[in-house]
Amino acid sequence: MSFLSFFHKPALTDLLSCLGAEHPGSDQPERFQFDLSHGVQSWYDTEHTARSGFGTLTASRAITMSGVLFWRVCDPNRGLVYQAQAEDPNTAMDMALRAWDAARQLRDAPAALHRLIAELRRGHVDFRVELSDALATPLSIFGFRALLDASGLSDLSRISAQSLLRLIKSEPLVMHVMHAAWARQQAAPAPDEPVGYEAMC
Repeated sequence: MSFLSFFHKPALTDLLSCLGAEHPGSDQPERFQFDLSHGVQSWYDTEHTARSGFGTLTASRAITMSGVLFWRVCDPNRGLVYQAQAEDPNTAMDMALRAWDAARQLRDAPAALHRLIAELRRGHVDFRVELSDALATPLSIFGFRALLDASGLSDLSRISAQSLLRLIKSEPLVMHVMHAAWARQQAAPAPDEPVGYEAMC
């Protein structure tokens, strides 16, 4: 994000008007809450919220400071937030549950993740990471994009796993994005990209 781009953000009133226009209701400003989950600056509408059938998740209509609409899915019992660009709140909650479940499975069996990070640090393996690799992780594409922006990598749509190593300390969830990228490329390795992590297993 360039320095001048800060001066071209939509006015707050325009953002909230866009957010509230989808669900007419109270004009009270407190219905809109600012959120900074995963480093994503956004507002969400507390009156435009759906609840899961089992009652533990909520999905609120939200908008980023650049005007992108999404669903902010929250599991207050576990303190989890997922930002989903989906057509409806039910799809958004399904996306969140899948991402959280995949992350839990990886945390419960961390050996593969630890080996991958170790081999990256030794320079024995490298691969490309794309924004879409964050979709099925708790960080989501929104959080991954915000992390890249904050780290000075905003001009890169495809980056190497090696370049992400320095971000792990500030955002451990980036490890899940790296593992998702590695798994994608192992399933269909591109001929021009290095592979070899399978040799360690």
